[in-house]
Amino acid sequence: GHGIPDETQAPVIQVSSMDPAAAFPNWFVGRERELAEVNARLLSPECRLLTLIGAPGIGKTRLAMQAARAVEPSFPDGVC
Repeated sequence: GHGIPDETQAPVIQVSSMDPAAAFPNWFVGRERELAEVNARLLSPECRLLTLIGAPGIGKTRLAMQAARAVEPSFPDGVC
């Protein structure tokens, strides 16, 4: 090697059941357009990394978690 880590050996982080969105599924309301856009980008073969940006507290993490749940069946190795 050239000191570059092998991407196939990257650690996978499991999300715990302490996810507040899992406990309160109705908290995700009114973001269907953003969710559809994130899902489409994640499912695109050209997408290797997707960054959500925005002001603190606007729901970036919740959007990311909802998107991960939605596209998880398309990723046999899981999502993190």
